[in-house]
Amino acid sequence: MDKTSDKNLEKPVDVKDAIGCNNTDVDITERVGPTIYKPYPKIFKDAEGNTLPIRVIDGYMYAPTWIRPTLHEDLKQFQTRPDDIWLISYPRSGNHWVTNICWLLLHERMSDKFEEEPYMIDGHNLTAEKLPSPRIMRSHMHYSDHFPQDVFRQKNKVIYLYRDGRDVAVSLYKHITQVASYQYSGTWNGFLPNFLDGILPYGSWFKHVDGWMKKCRVNSEFMLAISYEDFKKDPVGTIARISSFLELQKTEAEIREVAEKTSFKCMKKRDEFYQQFAKDQVEGTMYRLGITGDWASMFTSEQCERFNHKHQEILSDAIPL
Repeated sequence: MDKTSDKNLEKPVDVKDAIGCNNTDVDITERVGPTIYKPYPKIFKDAEGNTLPIRVIDGYMYAPTWIRPTLHEDLKQFQTRPDDIWLISYPRSGNHWVTNICWLLLHERMSDKFEEEPYMIDGHNLTAEKLPSPRIMRSHMHYSDHFPQDVFRQKNKVIYLYRDGRDVAVSLYKHITQVASYQYSGTWNGFLPNFLDGILPYGSWFKHVDGWMKKCRVNSEFMLAISYEDFKKDPVGTIARISSFLELQKTEAEIREVAEKTSFKCMKKRDEFYQQFAKDQVEGTMYRLGITGDWASMFTSEQCERFNHKHQEILSDAIPL
């Protein structure tokens, strides 16, 4: 996980000033969706001075809402199972999409969004023990000692999903500007420096990818790294790789059916249907454009150079640009 030093933290102010809630634990579902826990998130600024609340736990950055301040302590109590399947990615990398692919491979039907949503460990509240096996466990956490280490001791199946960081940056910017709980109104030019420096919910994309890719390389027996772009270029072949990795006996016809049912068009339509009823619909859609290369519509030549320099500095041996 990308740990930030104290010098990067702004002097904290009550997040109530940014989102209009009282100085207590309150459910502000009607206004911004999820509950905000005390202590409140710290307020950071982008390159143009716009405020952005971020939850900081033990020096690590998270989303300002729905993440419990006791997350790291709670995870010490988390009990893994030998047949748990883990899907890990930085935000806006296709995690929800690939989770549905895995669910369909395992259960041969789509999950009920409200009752069967695969478990997001980042919001851990000790309820995962009630889920039937095999569980699909999701996370945006960086690799660190705070992540449940039994996952590796038990050699749980782990899929790490990564995406072109430029597309991640654009998608994350669009998402954060739409999510009411961030109350963020900054411009793309003000946002990008924060992305490059890792001053965002979940910290640095570069370090997230670097940490998990290194872990995948030394544990290839039970960890699989796969890219968002792989799914877009060859959905059938990529789903077949996942099926094989999970040791599932699927025919080519079954793999093609999964690919059709989890196409971006189908998943976006399904997401929009459920958002009519979801309490947190103000939190923005899980599915935006579902394309690769959208970054070219936002990045200037100078911004591309800055991104490329950071990529070369941290990820030259991990993934190609």
